[in-house]
Amino acid sequence: MRPLFVGIGFTVKMVYNVAFAWWLDPWMQRKANRALLDDIKTYLYFLVSPSLTDVLTPLTVVKSEWPEVEIPWENLLFTITRWHGETSVSVAPRHG
Repeated sequence: MRPLFVGIGFTVKMVYNVAFAWWLDPWMQRKANRALLDDIKTYLYFLVSPSLTDVLTPLTVVKSEWPEVEIPWENLLFTITRWHGETSVSVAPRHG
């Protein structure tokens, strides 16, 4: 039975990769990044000044498997990440 299930799984994965992955994965990633960015603007408004809001979206959204936004602020770099419903904030020197 195992070879049958492995074959079916492989076939489903290949169909997904060919038909959907090239457009669905980036779209879902952008949606998750936009939701995180909106939450940052709502709850951490003191990190995002009005002049930085226009620049924040295209420059600092990091492409990764999970939504992640980097906010440079003076000489600090805030990295805000959301994974499985938990949001974490890391602070590092901007040059680091």
